[in-house]
Amino acid sequence: MAAVAAFWLALTAMASPVLAGTGMGREEAAAVIARTRQWVQGYMESLPNFTCRKTVRVFVVPAMRKPELRDWAVAIPKWVISSRGGKPRIDESEWLVRMVKGGRESYEWIGGNQRGHGWGFFGHWLKALFGQKHPTEFEWIEDDRLRGNGVHVFRTVTPKNFCQYGGRAGDDIVLVGYRGKIYIDRDSGHVLRYVAEEPIGLPKRHRVKSGRMLFDYDFRQIGDEVALLPVKSLAYTRYRGRSTLAESTFHQYREYQTETKLDFGE
Repeated sequence: MAAVAAFWLALTAMASPVLAGTGMGREEAAAVIARTRQWVQGYMESLPNFTCRKTVRVFVVPAMRKPELRDWAVAIPKWVISSRGGKPRIDESEWLVRMVKGGRESYEWIGGNQRGHGWGFFGHWLKALFGQKHPTEFEWIEDDRLRGNGVHVFRTVTPKNFCQYGGRAGDDIVLVGYRGKIYIDRDSGHVLRYVAEEPIGLPKRHRVKSGRMLFDYDFRQIGDEVALLPVKSLAYTRYRGRSTLAESTFHQYREYQTETKLDFGE
């Protein structure tokens, strides 16, 4: 079994190009990515059944060609809530999320009858990033600290078919790639943050002109277990006449339990 595992790790390390920076050798960088890839393959299956609340706030402001995005990955950008970008319109919604072990998320809008299923936050983005269908290039750029954890920071290039744009208002669906950064915990190999910084292959005539995304993961208690779970996501999108920033926060994680009561009458 050990030999099979070693062969699989070597094979997955070669599947996606890994470039080395000046402070990390090529083989060491490939080993880091191979370790993370192995964890990603079983991430969703390892999650317990749970429910949580998802709060979504969408800020709509006039389009800005060069928004101040320096701090966008850490907090709501100052330009969104300042008068410089115009008074924002804020749409807020609350959703109840249920995660079925190894499956997709189920969303139910609190206070209404809207329901849906989602793919992405709980491992699907990670599988797309580390999967074989759309090979991603990884280049180590530095070692840093994130929320007190030592992390390896890799630059990523996923050339195509990674993110979907369109599908509304009669637009054709467009699949694009992304340049970004990924933050990998040095001790465990788990992904703590992914930042998509620049879309690749976005047609000039598309209604979306540019976009950025962030996914933040951290440890949360669910029942008796501690699991690495999404805690926050940001999605910045610039259109021709306006910009939006969607902030999603995940909180109140709880173990999913069902109770069955049988009544046999008198």
